[in-house]
Amino acid sequence: FGRDHSYAVANRDFGDPRASIEAGPHQSRVATSALRLTIHHDPFRLAFTDAKGEVRDEDDADRGIAFAGPTVQVSKRLLENDHVYGFGEKAGRLDKRGWGLGGVSYAMWNSDTYGYDGSTDPLYASVPFFMVLRNGRAHGIFLDNTYRTFFDVGKQSQERLTFGAEGGELDYYFIAGPTPKEVVSRYTALTGRTPLPPRWALGYHQCRYSYYPEAKVRFLAENFRQRKIPADTLWLDIHYLDAYKPFTWDQERFPDPAGLLADLRRQGFRVVTIIDPHPKKEVGYQPYDTGLAGDHFVRNPDGSVYEAPVWPAQ
Repeated sequence: FGRDHSYAVANRDFGDPRASIEAGPHQSRVATSALRLTIHHDPFRLAFTDAKGEVRDEDDADRGIAFAGPTVQVSKRLLENDHVYGFGEKAGRLDKRGWGLGGVSYAMWNSDTYGYDGSTDPLYASVPFFMVLRNGRAHGIFLDNTYRTFFDVGKQSQERLTFGAEGGELDYYFIAGPTPKEVVSRYTALTGRTPLPPRWALGYHQCRYSYYPEAKVRFLAENFRQRKIPADTLWLDIHYLDAYKPFTWDQERFPDPAGLLADLRRQGFRVVTIIDPHPKKEVGYQPYDTGLAGDHFVRNPDGSVYEAPVWPAQ
């Protein structure tokens, strides 16, 4: 294994310092005031129980933990009455168990999926965390791995929940409840909580691909106010840019950006302009010139600056 490092874990002050450990020839146990972890040595299997001995989570007896080349995975028992929630930005039903649907399988791999529907996966954001509600009690699992990860919720087998990654370590956290609120609270304490945003950011945001020219943006704002539809924020996608170059404005579509933003602000709107981190290779374009001068760009193994297509040329 490599160094014990995580890009996701913000708080390592966790666990019970009074935990006891018993190591035996065939199995070992870790016990806290709330949980018991039983580690079976051969084959290697984990089982989490509460203080009363009721199983909360356990590896599948047949599949368990597996390593195949760089791929790592673990299969958990999935009971008939288990309900599974989470996984971040995913389409489909809230309960991911997939009753009567043959199960579901998800990938965590951030993708630009414009025009997606209920069957599209993966989507834009990846959150490798899920929560299981079993007999009215909840527990969560967070897979801390930056590779492409996968989660099979009863698809290959209705009795198994399998997750893993195409590389890296099988590093995951079991998060006890027993309530969903406690699971989420402990998960966010582990990975960090989002600071409270400004009040306007909590309002309604009008966003789509895409609003242009300036006249359409003004028409949209005026209609919201005339129809008395509450709205705090308007978003502009890539069509406000000059040839899709970040930190620019298309002077034909938006001849007076400062005036537009000032007028919208007087109407009570904030404006969010999309920015993508892909400066165009163009001498005289300030982000490219300064990035090159400061050696800020990704380079190929031969030392040349890495180049790739992003948006279509205009």
